[in-house]
Formats: sequence, structure tokens, C-alpha cells
Amino acid sequence: MKAPTLDELTQRLERMNPEAKALWGRMNLAQMLLHCRVAMEAGMGDRIVKKPEDSFAKRWLLYPLLMLLPWPKGKAPTYPEFDILETRMPVLSVTEEAAALTGRLKSFIGGNFPLQRHAIFGRLSRVQWSNLQRKHLDHHFRQFGI
Repeated sequence: MKAPTLDELTQRLERMNPEAKALWGRMNLAQMLLHCRVAMEAGMGDRIVKKPEDSFAKRWLLYPLLMLLPWPKGKAPTYPEFDILETRMPVLSVTEEAAALTGRLKSFIGGNFPLQRHAIFGRLSRVQWSNLQRKHLDHHFRQFGI
């Protein structure tokens, strides 16, 4: 299955049903939108993420799996700073979170930001960052039928 483009994801987000319920997982819709925005902000350098201990397995085995295989439904490990439920990060309304994520997504598409090092994978090209964001957004949009 080919990952959708960032423009296609933006269109899906704009057509989102604000009453959508999760098909799996613990987050509600507003929490999911914030989770996706926080991850995107880290990629754009607007949020600092702690670098975990370096791990050969994470760097060289996890990256190909994340990029080549469909992401599974259900519980998958979440980077601690992106775990909206555990961090108790303040969540706006669905409408406000959707607008904030849409704005971030459009900025990301524009590419007017310096490339950041990924906390686990290190240096990524703009294409690699884009692919990772596309897969992450698509995974969570499918979680809510978006």
C-alpha cells in the first residue's frame, strides 16, 4: 500500500468528522491531532526531544520496518514526549487541534524549516522526514476513519 501524499493527508484532515471515534487505541480525536502535531513540531525543530540511548537495533532495524511495512493497529510504543495521555499535555478542542495540525502540515509541506536530527534515527533527508510524517499521519487518520 502506497502512503498518501502530504497534500492528500491535508485534504483528509479538512474533511474530518469532528465526532469521529477511535477504531483502536486510547486517544480521543483531539488527543490524536495534538499527538500528530507534537511529532511534526519535533521534526521541524519547534519542540526539543531528548535523545534516547543509542541502539543499533532501533537505528538500523526499526527504521526499515517503519518505512517499508504498514503500521499495525493497536498498541505500539510511543516516544515519551509524544504520549499525550502520559504527559497530560493540555488539549484544545477538536476544531482548534485540527486547525493547528493543518497549519503545521502546510508549513511542513512548504519546507521552510531547517532539517532536524531525528531522536532515534539521526540525520534524515527531507524526503525521509516526509515519508515518516506521511506514514505517521496516515496511521492515525485511519485510526479515526479519516
